[in-house]
Amino acid sequence: MALKITCGFGRVGVRDSKVLGLSQEERQATKYSQGSLDQRYETFQKIFGEGKENNLSFEDFCSSASHIQQVLNNWTRGSRVEKAKLLEHFSLNNWKKLNAATKRKHSIVGPCQTCLLDHGTYWNFYNKQIKCVRVRNVLSDCVPHLTQVKRVLAEVQQVETKQKQQEKAKKRKYAKAIRKGIEGAQRSNNKDVEVAFGYGESLSGRRNRRLAEEFETRAEAETRTRKRKLQEEQGTRKCKKRLGNFGRWADFDREALKEEVNSYEDGTEINWKQLALKYDIKGPDGKQMANAGQLLKLWLQEENVDTDRFERQAPSVRIRRARLRVGVGSDMTVPKKRTEEQISKELSIMIRDGEVPIGEFVVPKTYKKYFLNKDTNNIETTTITMEGRKQHLLKVREQLLESQQPFMREARNYDLLTREQIQQRLMELGEYNEEETEQSMRKRLKSIEGTRHLVPWEDGATLANHGYIVYVVTTLYDPAIHLTDEEYYQKYNLRLSVQSAVEQPRIYIIARSKSSDAEQLLYSETRRDDLPSLAVPVTAPDGREYRDILRFCKGDCPSRQFEMGQQRGGFHPCLCAVDIREVHSFFTCTHVENPAQSMEDRQKFILDGPITSQKASSSLPDPFSQMTKEEMKDELTSRGAVPYETVDTMTKHDLQQEMKKMLRGIKRMPALLQPNPTQDLTELNLQHLEAPACESMHDLYNHTKNILEELPAHVSREVAETIQTVKTTILGNKDTVRAVDMRWLLLVLIKELEKQGQAEEKVMTLLSTLAEMQRLCYAAAEDRNMTSIFRMQNTMFLHHLMLRECFPGNPKNITRRKLWGQYMHSLRDHTPVIFRVAPISSLLAENEERQFGTFKRITKASANYANAGHIITNIFVRSHFQSKNAGSTSGQQSNKISETAKLLPQHRTRIPVALMKKHPRDAQAHCERVPDFLLPGYDIHWHIEEEVVVFHDAPSQDTPSHPTGQTPHHFRSTSIKQEHEYLQQTWERCLQEGVPMPISRIWVYEGQHLAKRMTTPFLDTGHVFTGQKYPYMEDISEPENPQVEEEQLTDEPDYGEMEETEDEEVIRMDRVDPEPELEQLEDETEIMKPDEQAAASQVVFRTPLKAINGGPCQSPSDIRSRTERRGLASCLSPESTPVSTPPRTPMREVERTTGNFDDESTKCSSLTTPTSARSGSVNLQGIMTPPATPCPVKNKSRDESKWRTKLGTALAVVLGDVPLVHQADKMKSKLKTAPKDKRLKAEYDTCIARISCHLSRQLGEDRREFAGWEKDFLVSMGRLPTVSDVSCNEEATAQEKRIRYAEHLLRHFGINLHKA
Repeated sequence: MALKITCGFGRVGVRDSKVLGLSQEERQATKYSQGSLDQRYETFQKIFGEGKENNLSFEDFCSSASHIQQVLNNWTRGSRVEKAKLLEHFSLNNWKKLNAATKRKHSIVGPCQTCLLDHGTYWNFYNKQIKCVRVRNVLSDCVPHLTQVKRVLAEVQQVETKQKQQEKAKKRKYAKAIRKGIEGAQRSNNKDVEVAFGYGESLSGRRNRRLAEEFETRAEAETRTRKRKLQEEQGTRKCKKRLGNFGRWADFDREALKEEVNSYEDGTEINWKQLALKYDIKGPDGKQMANAGQLLKLWLQEENVDTDRFERQAPSVRIRRARLRVGVGSDMTVPKKRTEEQISKELSIMIRDGEVPIGEFVVPKTYKKYFLNKDTNNIETTTITMEGRKQHLLKVREQLLESQQPFMREARNYDLLTREQIQQRLMELGEYNEEETEQSMRKRLKSIEGTRHLVPWEDGATLANHGYIVYVVTTLYDPAIHLTDEEYYQKYNLRLSVQSAVEQPRIYIIARSKSSDAEQLLYSETRRDDLPSLAVPVTAPDGREYRDILRFCKGDCPSRQFEMGQQRGGFHPCLCAVDIREVHSFFTCTHVENPAQSMEDRQKFILDGPITSQKASSSLPDPFSQMTKEEMKDELTSRGAVPYETVDTMTKHDLQQEMKKMLRGIKRMPALLQPNPTQDLTELNLQHLEAPACESMHDLYNHTKNILEELPAHVSREVAETIQTVKTTILGNKDTVRAVDMRWLLLVLIKELEKQGQAEEKVMTLLSTLAEMQRLCYAAAEDRNMTSIFRMQNTMFLHHLMLRECFPGNPKNITRRKLWGQYMHSLRDHTPVIFRVAPISSLLAENEERQFGTFKRITKASANYANAGHIITNIFVRSHFQSKNAGSTSGQQSNKISETAKLLPQHRTRIPVALMKKHPRDAQAHCERVPDFLLPGYDIHWHIEEEVVVFHDAPSQDTPSHPTGQTPHHFRSTSIKQEHEYLQQTWERCLQEGVPMPISRIWVYEGQHLAKRMTTPFLDTGHVFTGQKYPYMEDISEPENPQVEEEQLTDEPDYGEMEETEDEEVIRMDRVDPEPELEQLEDETEIMKPDEQAAASQVVFRTPLKAINGGPCQSPSDIRSRTERRGLASCLSPESTPVSTPPRTPMREVERTTGNFDDESTKCSSLTTPTSARSGSVNLQGIMTPPATPCPVKNKSRDESKWRTKLGTALAVVLGDVPLVHQADKMKSKLKTAPKDKRLKAEYDTCIARISCHLSRQLGEDRREFAGWEKDFLVSMGRLPTVSDVSCNEEATAQEKRIRYAEHLLRHFGINLHKA
């Protein structure tokens, strides 16, 4: 039928004949039907039926109408523009515009020569859509009378059109291939999955972005839809036939369906899909169809069933966003990305195949969850189970090795190495030993280069409003197995910090947990289960096996305390068990016994005790604090901490205090030894694990913060304003101040103060040393050498001296514990020693701390808060992909800070001699930390010029190596404990060899006891250093010289301002200048000058204690005068004075205060002795009580050379030869030489406060023991004892003497003594 009507106008006329002469409603009704063929034929004949040549039979018209409709309906989708042009060009409007002659040239029936010649381009639009090739060829040759020219032109035109079509088809095919290639590249190796989960974008966010990139906007879709609807209504565009041939192949009861639908009332809600299932409507293949309901509804509409009456509201026009096309008029769309459902499905496959590790569930916990029930509108509860996730430690080790492959050294055959090569390599690594054989060196080198050292890290933070705990594992950079930066550059021609790349952490455990020890200990067992796997080596792709060792526990102070079983807070928060109240004394902290306790030491210490060993396996976070009184007695006596004869008289509170002193902060077994604390560390592969007592990132941050908070109170107003301005400018209103911000703040502040030029030299030295400390702590591992080690210790020591000079006395803006607390202690006492065996930058928790920042961003951006279990899994998945494309700004930050730090001078450390003499004990402590640098002698590592001690530690002036060829120790072969032992041995060697040292006085100890003390001439002006040895170890007795001012031993802290967590039983005390020698009370008044007496009486004691029931007190002068008026200095006759129990001094409850006493509290209360006690009357029990203060017999055998003051002699009678008595004796001696020195007075007052506590305790014990002796005497002898009876018993005599001395000292200290 294609040859019946060939004219373009005739073809379009046949199409439009069904809508001609119809209204808009009638056109809409016949939109999807062919209309009445009879009516269409009549309409067509009226328009095109003029002349016999245009006569068309009704049968031919019907056939042509069907063919034309089929061609137009099946028009190629990409050629719709041509279709629109065809319909527009051959429209009825254009036909009407033609004149009669032109119309006669067109042949409606048969070949139309005019369309072929004059309208060939538009005419061929239709011919190309005819499927039959034969018909298309006939149409092109159907005009026999064409001239030769027109035929050639027509052929040329056809050839060109065909070529264009072929070219266009070729381009289209090529473009589709490119698009498919792009889509394949996006999905290659699941790159799109990695991008979707590796860049902090949620799946819903990715969906929104994908739709915006690939599809038109909604506004564009609405405009396009309106235009299409308008064209369909105008008849210029045919509606899409979505029903297709449904009526032909669908097999169902049609009449029953129509009857049922017609029976429904208007507004009935119909589920068309369920209706299709009811009538079992299936596709041609016999399967259920997803759109069966839609087809069913369209079929009913075609059958003239009104389905709109079931709609409750007017049906909205569906807006479908079309995919974007490449270019204008092209049918090629942009490359498609996989949908989120496809991405999630692919991720599941990757997790199943082990490509994405998410670990396994561990430690399930049950939580109660509140939710709103929307059905009942009530708040209800439900129980949910939450598990943590853990990757097996072996898997983590394999991941670390895989990521470190580009930085590992190449394999070598150790059997082919010569002895010289082995020696050279061991010397490069600092592991050479001359006494070792070649075979042993070869074996050791292979072991060194095949061993990695792992560092676990633990910390907690808040994610999704809940506490979470994270364990990660990282590798320490070791040049024995890793390339150096220069070697990496030579190999890959790329500048990179190998240390930073190697020490990137990997997730080990993530779990929801509070920060309490009780909850964190739940994960100890699952961590312990992984420890035996450390014995299994991991294999690299080249076949090399690496053995892994757990070396250090890295983390902040609470993390280290948890891992090692140390208490948090209190007086012993540090792992070295130093008393935090003594941190201000460098000398005291240096002489702590066992400053680097290993895990084995802690295990042995706990298992040595009978009670602690039983409680070691307890799951409680602090089992040792829950001992009964009898258990504490057994523990203390078995360890020898308390004598057997004393322990029964002690109260439970006293026993608890002794337990705290004995345990020194140890509250349980280390976390990894639970729940089997007796297991050998070697079986768990923990024999090398140490917990450094410092983490310099947190220590530097908080110490810098404390200094900048306190410093404005000690400088001029201009300098204080500069400090505040810089802080405001750098920190601004930041919610979180990072460690890098504080480092940058310090450097900028130093440069600003230098520019201002108004800060004192000591202030600038304080800040400069702090900046140098942070530079050394953040220095790369390759920069650690002997000079930097020496400089680290010198800088810390100078910073310590500057702290004492800049902040004398108690701080004004912060507490003393903040200034002289854990942070300063870690930096000064631990960091330099640890720097000797490991670079501090490797032990910083900076990379690990950033993990929580990453986790928070991931959780906030992509986690499902409603599904708590999704948070942990989401972190595992996304952190895995982000680690592959890790991009950090930490390198840029470090470069900015390091470049600024280079502007600060790095000269040799210079300390004035006067400062070294002022603090001789601190100077000795410093020398004990650098004995290997003092051992070579004077002018090697230090010298004196112009009254300044100069240490040779400048990076630009001094060589990085040691003159003796010594290399820095390394963590692979030296532990922190071994390093402390090495320093102690080297110090003893310096003493034995008489090495000159920059100290003015020296104290030689044997263990923890002082053996001798002597003065050295090395810091004296004009001293000439010779090669002679100084006799440190010879038995030289230094003569006593009271006029020589000793260095103060400690600056006692103000306990009231300390953030303490332990209770200490104390009594009320006030400032009194006591008489040390009780039997020479009258002589003391004559010895002291009047001005000295006035000065002593005017000393105000700043005590941290305030009695709850304390009354007004008296001044020291009032006490002395009242004592003399009462005649307490006179001695009663032994024959007339019966002896009985002295009155008891009560132990009053006290409360702590941070300020001085008020005026009323500086007066001492009445010292009135009860009448019964003075007269020797009988008490209620019938036992006589002696006078409160009997006069003692003069002791002629006192060692006058041992004690400088009478106070020391008297205190020694009561307390014995203990360090506290030595301290009080020294301070009293110094106070006599400088009675107006307020600082000495304050220190002396604090010392007296401590002495009073011990005196009161000792007095109570002696009174109980003396009363017991009296009762035994009365039972056995039948009478009360007399003075002669007491003198015959040595023990009772000693007790009675201690009682009299203690009472008299306490009275003169201002303590109220009452009868018990």
